[in-house]
Amino acid sequence: MSLIKQPFGFGAGGRADMSDISQTNLISHFRADTGVTLATGVVKWEDQKGSNDFDQAVAASQPAYSATSGCGGLDGITFDGTNDSLYNSTIIQAQPYHLFIAFHTETQATTSGELAVSRNAPATQVTLYYVNGDNVTIVSGALGPNIATWADNTDYLLNTAFDGASSFLQKNAGTPSVGNPGSNPWGGSGYAGMHLAANGVIPPATAAWCNYTISEFAIYGAVQTGGTLTAILDYFNDQYGIW
Repeated sequence: MSLIKQPFGFGAGGRADMSDISQTNLISHFRADTGVTLATGVVKWEDQKGSNDFDQAVAASQPAYSATSGCGGLDGITFDGTNDSLYNSTIIQAQPYHLFIAFHTETQATTSGELAVSRNAPATQVTLYYVNGDNVTIVSGALGPNIATWADNTDYLLNTAFDGASSFLQKNAGTPSVGNPGSNPWGGSGYAGMHLAANGVIPPATAAWCNYTISEFAIYGAVQTGGTLTAILDYFNDQYGIW
């Protein structure tokens, strides 16, 4: 096994130190230039803020790592859209929570793909669907908001928050789409944790594996607003030049 671990402040392309992102209410933080353990593919992705590591013990399902496949031509972890996934069993977070995902879309299959999913049962799931390259939709017990027109082979920042009563999605620096996602947690009863790029445990018939490359993922235990939100968005854009 080999471990990819950049000294903070000296990542590829002169990127920012990971501590430059707001640390208040930051639960978990993953970045593809550090904490990645390789075997056949990525066998572990370490949480740089907490202890919610992602793992994949099955060699055939391990996503690939590349120093140039991610957003802005930097580090990325690529899921093949067929059977690759990473799983964490310890992320159990009640609403509110706020997710930021910097990712590069690969060529998507004709069916829906799941960027990230926490599924205890169909009625209590929280899923971020990347649907046919056309839109990203939240499902959390009931259908939440969606944002249309996502192209393949493109860098994006997905900014989404859940506050127990409503949710929003934002693509890059665009206008957020607001809706009702229910009040379900990530993890919780039944099947704890989170899957990246996979059907999860109880997939609906329309769900499929997602083909995308993720460069960075931050999870906050509170909805970010005002100047703090602006600073987080600037951090991601400064890293990857997404918009």
